[in-house]
Amino acid sequence: VFVRDASGCSSASDTLRVNFHPLPMPVIVGPDAICPGDTAVLDAGSGYSAYTWKDAANTSLGNTRFLRISTAGAFSVAVTDVNGCTNSSTLHPVTLFPIPPIPLITRLGDTLTSSDARTWQWYMNNVAIPGATERTLLPLTNGSYTVRTTDANGCTALSDPVDVTKTT
Repeated sequence: VFVRDASGCSSASDTLRVNFHPLPMPVIVGPDAICPGDTAVLDAGSGYSAYTWKDAANTSLGNTRFLRISTAGAFSVAVTDVNGCTNSSTLHPVTLFPIPPIPLITRLGDTLTSSDARTWQWYMNNVAIPGATERTLLPLTNGSYTVRTTDANGCTALSDPVDVTKTT
């Protein structure tokens, strides 16, 4: 800035420096889908001085870097950086995978067989049987047997119990 008097002479000057700070660019990291009953965490990234999470209805959900979700929907976060600049980002909607079918256990002789799945874990009296991760199981003792299956989406389901009584 240059200041001139009435006769056009320069009488003073001063310099003002203007800094432009780029807007923060938050990137939400988290799953695109979750299993029914599960909880997932969305992360807005580090390095911001303030966070404001909202859902699609513009309801405030929290003011931390991380947001725990257990429902489907679209989520957004507004962040403020150390310079006071604010910007927001929206995550593509998080969907729920379909509920996996309850596994069915059939019994042929002494062998228990589960319906088809990606993985299996057998239980006796609600305790996981170590190494019992195949589709079939040959129970060695009396008890109540169930199987937890995992589908292609990583969602799990638990069967109804089958009581096994071994006869000698």
